[in-house]
Amino acid sequence: MSDDKQFEQLFYQYLQDAKVNSERDRAEQNLISSFRTFIIGAFGIKDGDITQEQTLHMLHLKRAGRADLLFGNLIFEFKRAKNLLDKKFHGMWVNQLRDYLIQAQVDDKQNYIGLLTDGVRFEAYRLVDNQLEQFDSFNLAELQP
Repeated sequence: MSDDKQFEQLFYQYLQDAKVNSERDRAEQNLISSFRTFIIGAFGIKDGDITQEQTLHMLHLKRAGRADLLFGNLIFEFKRAKNLLDKKFHGMWVNQLRDYLIQAQVDDKQNYIGLLTDGVRFEAYRLVDNQLEQFDSFNLAELQP
């Protein structure tokens, strides 16, 4: 099978799994596991290059938090679809992601990108003067592989 066909097959399988996870309101661990399996298979990423449930000691808040997935300079924060789309919770998730980005940048002295996602919809954020700026968003269900 060609690389293009294999990627297409993996993409559509992941998208189907993500939609089922969303429709059935499955736990965030299911979303993370499904996404992790997809990026390892589709992009040839080594499992050891992805850190799951990374504890970040947010010194400015005097507490710790756990980023769902770290890969390179990307921090993924997964939320169930109903929670991600709920406006009363959305600001809380954005603030949580901001705190993770601030601490990761302090710890590693590099810029990070934060992705808030339900596994289908992705919102991309970056820090500008310690404020979170959304610079992109996309919906995998609307893309062609």
